[in-house]
Amino acid sequence: MIRCVLISSLLVSCLLPVHAVATDRYVTESGSDASNDCANSASPCGTINHAAKEAVSGDTVKVAQGTYHENISLEDSTLNPLTFQGGWNTDFTVRNEDPSMTVVDGGESDRVFDIWSQVSSDFTIQGFKIVNGVAPNWGGGVCFIVTGGGTMYVTLTENIIMNNTSSSQGGGVFVKAQTGGSLILDAQKNIIMANETGAGNGAGVEIIAQNSSVVDATLKNNIIADNAKTTIGFGLNIYTYDGQCTVNLINNTITNNNNNSTAGGVKLVSSQSGASTQLNSTNSIIWGNSGYDIYIHPLDSVSTAEVNASYSDIGTFYIGGLNGGLGVYNNNGNNIDSDPLFQNESINNYHLKRTSPCTGAGVYAKRVWLGSIWALTYYDAPTEDFEGDSRNSDWVPVSPSTDYKYCDIGADEFVASQVAPGDVNGDGTVDLADVIVILKVLTDQSTMVYIEADLDSNGTIGIEDALRLIDQLSL
Repeated sequence: MIRCVLISSLLVSCLLPVHAVATDRYVTESGSDASNDCANSASPCGTINHAAKEAVSGDTVKVAQGTYHENISLEDSTLNPLTFQGGWNTDFTVRNEDPSMTVVDGGESDRVFDIWSQVSSDFTIQGFKIVNGVAPNWGGGVCFIVTGGGTMYVTLTENIIMNNTSSSQGGGVFVKAQTGGSLILDAQKNIIMANETGAGNGAGVEIIAQNSSVVDATLKNNIIADNAKTTIGFGLNIYTYDGQCTVNLINNTITNNNNNSTAGGVKLVSSQSGASTQLNSTNSIIWGNSGYDIYIHPLDSVSTAEVNASYSDIGTFYIGGLNGGLGVYNNNGNNIDSDPLFQNESINNYHLKRTSPCTGAGVYAKRVWLGSIWALTYYDAPTEDFEGDSRNSDWVPVSPSTDYKYCDIGADEFVASQVAPGDVNGDGTVDLADVIVILKVLTDQSTMVYIEADLDSNGTIGIEDALRLIDQLSL
């Protein structure tokens, strides 16, 4: 309704309905929440939670670098969209993309981020280190739930999510659609590590579609590792009960999860009529997890649990089921089962060695010459890896009319410039083995050698390079 008040014969003031206008909200460690809407960068708020309560749809909560001891909760939220973004300097003019610079510490008292909605909503969390969240049931670090027919979009990008715990499900990340809800998850460039949960569930990530709900999740360039080290859990658990869930894994590294032979990397479960759990893996490493790397387990014959894999490094499988159900694994080609050869797992360095079987074993694009034009096919591989290194390689002909662009399998794309001088065999260390490689070359023994062997930069590999390396190692 529009109400008009006559001020004078020359002026009419129309009192229109007032709607909040989207803006940026600002938070620093030294800010204050008192009587503050967080909308002025010169007088920021002191907590992310207060800024979230002040926000309206379309806002970005910009958080300055520092450590925030708090728990962010939005109950029955209608915000569409809302972005939380870490990494800003204190005057909000420059942003650092390193998530370790902006820490949100749950203090082992509650979830770090806890958001649920019954309507259309859209949330982004970018650039945070999310730690020490604890939940009595699900979602210790990040928890998103949509219900009642709502549709929720969740974007998680460039975060470190670690040392979070739930007693039941989803220690690090928990997303769930229930009672007719739909949830779309886009998770990219996250490191999800050292989280814990209840037995048999997802310590790193838990994705659930329940009661006529749908979840569509895409995970790219994520490292999900070292989760469930004290509990019997999985790095990633996907569970569907009377719903549908599709998870697309593209260039992820899922490894070293669990230390118990009954759990492992990725688990798929389905139950009830019409339930469908599907995992599509392209260019992903799912290898080196305790127990099984992939565990497929429908709970009855009227639901399905299925894995489709191509260009991936996948280790051990369990394909089973209960009450007449049986999981399905479709090998769609170009998969391997080999040690990925990470740089140093003991210090959580999941970069690939040059000698890794995963280098160049993934697919980026294909083109076929049709006589007058190229027909292009892209395989959804990201243009860069989890830390920004390009995946866009040269075209490689495989036939007179067909070329491929290859990339590496996993979240990391090997970059030669990152190899230390003297690391001749590309194994991440400079040692006597590199001297031996050079000597084998000089004695015409068949071996593989790289440019890092030319230590004197004269364009050839000679005895001088071996002597330089021996001197470097003080042998």
